[in-house]
Amino acid sequence: MILTVSLTGAVSAAEVTGHVREIYNETSGSYTTLEGALPVRNATVTIIHNGSVLNETRTAPDGSYRINFNDTFPAVVQIKYSSYRTASYTINGSCTINHTFMPDIAIISSVPEKGRILKSMENRRIIYHDMWDPSSSANDWIMEYVNFAYLDMAMPGTGWGDSWYPYLLRSPANQRNMIAAAFGYPTDTDSDHGGARG
Repeated sequence: MILTVSLTGAVSAAEVTGHVREIYNETSGSYTTLEGALPVRNATVTIIHNGSVLNETRTAPDGSYRINFNDTFPAVVQIKYSSYRTASYTINGSCTINHTFMPDIAIISSVPEKGRILKSMENRRIIYHDMWDPSSSANDWIMEYVNFAYLDMAMPGTGWGDSWYPYLLRSPANQRNMIAAAFGYPTDTDSDHGGARG
């Protein structure tokens, strides 16, 4: 009697776990702190290797997820939710990845109409920061995390409605030269004669 044993290559499994949160409070339309970020339900978590999807899952009501896949590295963990920029993490083994979504585009201005229009777009990547609204200063810290900022009629460094300025200086937007600015200095043809001449 001849006994033949066939060994198949066992594929070991890898696992990524974590929690997904966001700082935007959908109920109040305001922002929390990082520590008070809210759980995100139904965020999509995808494992990708060489452009192929290995597995995909969605977060539970408490923002938690657990995803298993064949032990193939390096792999990319992508986390998507709402209109936020997709988060991507490269991994080389089983791990825990916690992610908090927050706006990464800041429009810093003092025109309430612009703020209303931007909010009506319901794009969570964008935060409208009204520099003259005293309640906005509670969100100054978010400027430290933005990837792009547009300063509209803003005068950073002057002390005029610029409590957000030190945070923006530490931002990825500043480090990557991704800050644009517009300021309309009046001329002689304007009805506002308090402006510059010429």
